[in-house]
Amino acid sequence: MGFMIWLLGFNAIANAQNLNQLIDSAIEYNPYLKMLNSNYHAAVLETDLIQPLPDPSLSTGLPILRPETRLGAQVVTIGAKQMIPWFGTYKAKEDLAIAKSKPKAEAMASYQLQLVYELKMAYYQILFIQQEENILRKHLPIFDALDQVVLAKISNSTASAVDAIKIQLKVNSLRLKIASLEEEKKIHFAKIKELTGKDSYPNDYIADSLTHSAVLPYDLRNIESDINQHHPNIKIFNQQIDISNAELEINRIASKPKIEVGLDYTLIQSRTDADPAFNGRDILIPKVMVSLPLNKKKYRTKEEIEKQVQNGLDFNRQGLVNAYMAKIQMYKVAYDQALLNLETYVQQIKWLEQSYDILLTDYSVYGKRFDELMELRNEIIDYEVKINDSIKNTYWAVLGIEQYAGYQ
Repeated sequence: MGFMIWLLGFNAIANAQNLNQLIDSAIEYNPYLKMLNSNYHAAVLETDLIQPLPDPSLSTGLPILRPETRLGAQVVTIGAKQMIPWFGTYKAKEDLAIAKSKPKAEAMASYQLQLVYELKMAYYQILFIQQEENILRKHLPIFDALDQVVLAKISNSTASAVDAIKIQLKVNSLRLKIASLEEEKKIHFAKIKELTGKDSYPNDYIADSLTHSAVLPYDLRNIESDINQHHPNIKIFNQQIDISNAELEINRIASKPKIEVGLDYTLIQSRTDADPAFNGRDILIPKVMVSLPLNKKKYRTKEEIEKQVQNGLDFNRQGLVNAYMAKIQMYKVAYDQALLNLETYVQQIKWLEQSYDILLTDYSVYGKRFDELMELRNEIIDYEVKINDSIKNTYWAVLGIEQYAGYQ
């Protein structure tokens, strides 16, 4: 019957090397992925913009009307001051910048997950289209052999020429379907080109057969835990909560007093009309300034805002996990149904082949029941195509589970 159903590992197929090469090309080439990578590295560099201390301030003053002191007139005043952040300010700002960069890395991982999924879908579409073409081509010589039997019966006047016409119509239909499938493949080759940037794909770059069902290599009992720990779209929510916590730490530090130290120096011109002790001595004034945040309400409000933000993020995260779990369960049902269909279709073909052989013998001898013979051959073709579709559906299910579980 031409089909052997082997339960092999999903990633242990003969064409894995070609697929891995395509994935590597897509990751290396894809412009949008490069853009996300640049955004991530730019965010990481933000930490270099954070300074342990703010820039100091310098000032100078030249009095237009010089004020007089006991020791002489003021000529020029120079001042310097430096804000001293509260303990832990620098680390808190650095932690916030690092926390803000992490979601960008997960956005890159999320897009890469989607990129690999789309590439695998296009790749396997081509594989299964090729297999359907092979199924149809396999039946062309079978119809040619049947046509020879019909022609022999016609020459003996034991069959109608209409039977030969029916065979030719069926052969033409199969060839048209094969041509249509060839055109359909071009769509998926174009998708691969879009994702990888490669100009062309010879047909031999894609493996020529994939006649075994995909095995589900994941323990679905632990998959929810895996989603929470590994899926980039879920990790983004956890990292946004980390950002909120970093904002809370900065808010806590901001509620502390702010300290500023400074030094003012004033140049004094010596008096000429008198000579007091320390005549012309300059003025040096060290200063310490403390800013007391008396209004605590804004800090308490900020804390409440961040707590509500965290609650919203947690609810959103759990909602997304639930949605992913529902999708995975749907794919698991589709996977089980495809395996069940596969087993049924294989058995059906065995019976149909036996019936066909009996009818072919009967027709060869008596020239009767030709329509039943053609119907059986058409059913065999349909079931072989259904087998191909069922195998394809097992791969679609595993790919879907990988997508929503965050596996690559």
